[in-house]
Order: sequence, then structure tokens, then C-alpha cells
Amino acid sequence: MDYKKRAYIIIGATVVFATVILLLFLFKTTKLSINLPIDTHLFADYGVLVGGIATAILTILNIFLLIQTLNDQRDNFNTLQSNFKIEQQEQKRNFDRGQIESRFFELLKIHRENSNDITIKDRVGKKIFLSLQREFYQSLEIVNAAASLRTDKLAESEVINISYLCFFFGAVGVNSERTIKENLKHYSDAKNPDFVSNLITLFTQAQPRIKSDEKFDYNPFEGHQSRLGHYFRQLFQLVKYIDDQPKELLTYFDKYQYIKTLRAQLSTQEQTLLFFNSLSDLGKPWEKEVGLDENKKLITKYNLIKNIPTGYIDNINIKTYYSQVHYEGDGKKTTDRQQLEANYN
Repeated sequence: MDYKKRAYIIIGATVVFATVILLLFLFKTTKLSINLPIDTHLFADYGVLVGGIATAILTILNIFLLIQTLNDQRDNFNTLQSNFKIEQQEQKRNFDRGQIESRFFELLKIHRENSNDITIKDRVGKKIFLSLQREFYQSLEIVNAAASLRTDKLAESEVINISYLCFFFGAVGVNSERTIKENLKHYSDAKNPDFVSNLITLFTQAQPRIKSDEKFDYNPFEGHQSRLGHYFRQLFQLVKYIDDQPKELLTYFDKYQYIKTLRAQLSTQEQTLLFFNSLSDLGKPWEKEVGLDENKKLITKYNLIKNIPTGYIDNINIKTYYSQVHYEGDGKKTTDRQQLEANYN
């Protein structure tokens, strides 16, 4: 209620009060008649009576209005203070979001530089990933041949893991052989004691033939740890950096837009190698680590391999391993995918 309206109410109440007191006073002190002369002393007494009562009432009203004024001022001050705090929080949030964005593009620049700095012989940059993908497929064929000699059958996921480790660490050469024997020792069990040794022999024998047939300008199966180790570590940290941001600063939609920008930098061959990397022992933190929270399964969460075309990888169905990724050719999102995204934070 505004003060002008309050003033009108008080004035009206005062007039009513004075009138009522006047009538009561006249009834009690004299007989009402228009024929009687005006008694000035009587009205003087009435004035004293009304004035005293009115003064007391107005004093109480003034105190009440003062209290109301102070309360209103306090409320206005609290409102201003609250608005100021909200504005400060919003300014800080915008500042923090700006810092995140700056850091993201800084990391994205580093990722691009990493991609462009990968070299094989005289070749530099992203075109190398096509050769790396072809080499991995050859590694997969050799591991499948070695697996067929085992007394027990290896699961497709195990074959992919072995193939990637041989591709990454290498299986030809003293250092590569030592490293791969250590990483694959659990595959040489009592029933298959020579599995890893036979595997290394197959790689060594196949190297010159595959180099010639595939027209590689380098020796395949000698490892790409120096090329891809830093590349995948930095890629993982970039995605994780955005994913780790609190939802108060970035919603899932905000995070997805950042990662979408990153994914646009990845060629089909890069996404394919990321797929195989994530299925290996080295890439488990992406998604396949035992006990990993659904909210931290980054490949599915951000559709990181979305652009791998259906049938692009021979004899391996990527949907077997990442069934909830919304792939480019899938059309509208399924209800399961929509529900999944609704649960992300």
C-alpha cells in the first residue's frame, strides 16, 4: 500500500472520529436545538477533548508509520542487496564460463597442433591417420590368424584389444617385442603357452609382404606409441575437462556443444582409431573401465564416434560395443537415447 493512500485513509478516519466524538459530546453535555445560542465555551471544551485524543491517536499513527517506513526501507535495502548478490553471482558465472571457453579453445588448438605434428617419413598431419587405420586392419588380420590356432576361442573384443596393443606398441623389433610380451602375457596360458611368441613370429614374417602389398613408405608393426600416446592422452583430457565442469556453469547441452566442436575436428579415420583405442586396455577410461559411472562414459555421452558410417569397418559392428551412440545415419533419436540424455548432468 502506498503512502498517499494511507494518508487519505488516516484523514478520513480522523474526520469520522471527530464527527462521532462531536455528536457524543453534544448529546452528553447539552440538549440539541437550533434555537439555542452557540455556547463557545462548550465548543472550546470539545476542541480540547478532540485535540487531546486526536493528538494521542496521531502520535500512535506516526509511530506506526515510522515503523512501516523503516520496515519498507529495510525490505528495499534487502532487495537491493539480494539483487546485487545475484548480479555479482551472474557476473562471476559469466567470467568463469568465459575462462572455461578460453581454456577449451586453447586445448583445442593444442589438439590440432598435435594432429598436424604427427609424422611418418616425409608425411605430416591428418592424412597419416588413413595409413594408420590400414595398418591396424592388417594387425587385426594377423591376430585373427594367430587366434585361430588357439585351443580356445578368443572373443572379438579380445582380438581387438590384442590387435590394438600390437599396433600401438609394435610387434616387430627388440623393444616392441619386449613390450608386447609384457602386455599380452596373460594370453599365454597353460593351454596356449606359445601364443604370444607365435603372434610375434607371424607379425615378423608378414612385415615385408604387407609393406609391399599396402605400399607403406615405412616399416609397419614397429609401433606408434610416440605418435599416438600423447595424441590420445591429450584428446581424453580435453573431453574430460569439459565434462568435469559443474552443471551450475555448463549444462549437458552446453558441454555437448563444446565437444561437438571438438568432434568436428576429428576425421573418420581418427574416430575409427578412437573406437579401437577405447576397446583396448589402454583406452578403458573412455568408457569400458569396470564400475565406471554411466555419467562418465564419455564416448556414448558425447557421441564421439558419431560420424563413423555404417559398414565402414569390415566384419565389426560398432553398435555391438556402442549401441546407445546416436550415429549420423540413424535418423531421429530413439526414446532410450532421449532418456539417457535427460539423465546426464
